Amino acid sequence: MNIKSKIPSKVVLLLAVLFISSCEEIADELLDCIINKGPELSLKLLDGGELNAFYSEYIRASIQNEPNDDDYEYYFDITGDLPEGIEVFIDYRTVTFEGIPTEIGRFEFMVHVTVAGPEYWDEESGSWDDDLCFYSDSRSYAIVIIQ
Repeated sequence: MNIKSKIPSKVVLLLAVLFISSCEEIADELLDCIINKGPELSLKLLDGGELNAFYSEYIRASIQNEPNDDDYEYYFDITGDLPEGIEVFIDYRTVTFEGIPTEIGRFEFMVHVTVAGPEYWDEESGSWDDDLCFYSDSRSYAIVIIQ
């Protein structure tokens, strides 16, 4: 056997080791995210309201598949149209829409939540990790105010 035939086999062996270790990392990431851990906004239709009558409704955010979702920090952004007279109050994981609407119509808006979670030291990777597969969620909602 000559040197030329040994070099390709070493290269093939090196590539195989790199491929297997890369696949192992990818498989670990995929396995971690099989349970799809990340923030989720309420899947609900908001109650309608009446003109000049007190209105109160809420949505909640949680970390799906996470029993310790109170350990995370939640940041909300609301864009779109809300009826005049309705204010937004954020209390930790709950967004409340409350007030006395002074206009009728259908008001559509988007709620976006982003979370930051507790981190732990991952010995295997030698880095900080938070176990989430994704960090934000957005949903469209509407409030209908009638006469």
